[in-house]
Amino acid sequence: MIDPTTIGVCCPGGGAKGARQAGTLKALFEWFTAAKAKPRRVSMASVGTLNGLLFVQGFSDGGKSIECMEYMWKTIRWRDIHGRTPNLFPGSRGFFHTRPLRRLIERTVAPKVLATSSIHFDVHATQLGGHINPKARPGDPDFLDIVRASASYPIVFKPVFARGFWNADRGLSNNRPTDELIADRCSTILVAHTGTGSSARRSSRRRLAKPSWYAQIPMVVEELFEAQIALQVGHIRTVNALVVAGASTKPDHRRIEIVDLHGAPEPSIGVLEFDRKKTALAFELAYIQARDTLRVLPNESRDLRVPLQGDER
Repeated sequence: MIDPTTIGVCCPGGGAKGARQAGTLKALFEWFTAAKAKPRRVSMASVGTLNGLLFVQGFSDGGKSIECMEYMWKTIRWRDIHGRTPNLFPGSRGFFHTRPLRRLIERTVAPKVLATSSIHFDVHATQLGGHINPKARPGDPDFLDIVRASASYPIVFKPVFARGFWNADRGLSNNRPTDELIADRCSTILVAHTGTGSSARRSSRRRLAKPSWYAQIPMVVEELFEAQIALQVGHIRTVNALVVAGASTKPDHRRIEIVDLHGAPEPSIGVLEFDRKKTALAFELAYIQARDTLRVLPNESRDLRVPLQGDER
């Protein structure tokens, strides 16, 4: 049987597709709560940073942050994320500033609540021009700045200046950070997908004969995300092969199991399409699908397959 303290939750990035991830995280929160358990660690990138932090907060504030996350995705608007006026000056480094995103983070993320959590987590960003990507904890004075940098979609949003460098979306360096879960001895990894970097989307993107320059930005970024996922899958296969062969150099290494929690493919949402009607529907459909998936996990997870809130007894 699986020890709940060996479960890690991975929150990749994906812009507006984060609505799907948020619905999945709500189902996961209910699943853990019903089992009277918590994940060992939560890793996060890009929009997954905001969703992941609210998910962690939910275990410390009785689920209020989960309700906040649901409300946020069901009412979100384009202007809630970035400024209306593009930054077109040479030194701007991005098309839109992130002041609205900063206000959204300040309203929803509570460093004092996060500091009391027993769940392991760190917030990372991608340092531009430096050699060490910044890592922040709730007690750090620039914690919210690193959160904003980590959640700033590359190229579109202006990077955030902190610790002497410009910092951008963590997704540029690692959009599916399963490696830190493995390093923290998580042997079961639940990935709350957004749909970004999915091979199911490749054919639809390639059907666009002449996409506009604006449409090409998320296309290029998603190709980068897919390449990162391929490398991580190869790493996990290598670790598992070493464990099976008894050749692992670390005695506490266990076989790694990945459970992919995909949100419903419809409605179709672009990574920059912050349409409240679409995000609200995507949230609900992903929540329902995640509930169904969690009920039928493999037999070895049976000790955590418990009734979710709202299920008939």
